[in-house]
Amino acid sequence: MSLSELRIEIDSIDLEILELLNRRAHVVQEVGHTKSRENTHYFTPEREFNIFQRLLSSNKGPLDSFAIRAVYREILSACRALEKPLSIAFLGPETTFSHLASLSRFGRSANYHPVESITEVFAAVERNTVDYGVVPVENSWAGVVPETLDTFMNSNLRVISEIYLPITHNLLTKCESLESIKRLYSHFQPVAQCRQWLKNHLAHAQQIEASSTAKAAEMAAEDPESAAIATNLAAERTGLPILCEHIEDNPTNRTRFLVLGYNEPEPTGKDKTSTRAVNWFTL
Repeated sequence: MSLSELRIEIDSIDLEILELLNRRAHVVQEVGHTKSRENTHYFTPEREFNIFQRLLSSNKGPLDSFAIRAVYREILSACRALEKPLSIAFLGPETTFSHLASLSRFGRSANYHPVESITEVFAAVERNTVDYGVVPVENSWAGVVPETLDTFMNSNLRVISEIYLPITHNLLTKCESLESIKRLYSHFQPVAQCRQWLKNHLAHAQQIEASSTAKAAEMAAEDPESAAIATNLAAERTGLPILCEHIEDNPTNRTRFLVLGYNEPEPTGKDKTSTRAVNWFTL
């Protein structure tokens, strides 16, 4: 087939996909009406787990599992919003890893609310100002997050789901070369996690600490002779080009996040149980 014929075939397939997506959306709307009558939760991670398992086991390519997950994450997000637009609290600001983790679970059709602390994430869910919260609990490089574990001791929220997010760092800058960069804005943790790369490639730049990766990107966007270590989402929001990707020293570094809420998900066969540990002291 010629190029023009192939493109006509693609256009035809796109129309079929569009029709099927809207058919799916109509069925999801009926599901939403049923859930409303029965007063059940709109986010059911066990159901989504089964959907992904079925799709991935049936996938024959050439799209790989990562691509299928990415496409269906947004399909599920958009369809879920037809049932009820979910509101999600996370440790802010926007474009940080907590934001990325939230997007990886709920997609771009949810409403996101950055807050200033982990305890505020818990409080937002407990007060029903949001539907769910996303908090970090453990990093393979830095260890557990004490604030999350401590807050659980005084909360009746449940762990609804967990998210494993690879921690990848990027160098964002308007400069065309590393040699042109005079200042580097970054939160202290990315600097520590990219220490060897920075020593090898950017030792000449002055390091200026920022309160978050998002703030670092904002500062670099205003300074044409600078760079920032930040996420690809921060690059998207600020318009800063990514000069170098994956500058982290440890490519296996990842953070585990927990989704907080009041659901009690059905078993999937690959479940975990978390318990509160209480220390008893005899005087």
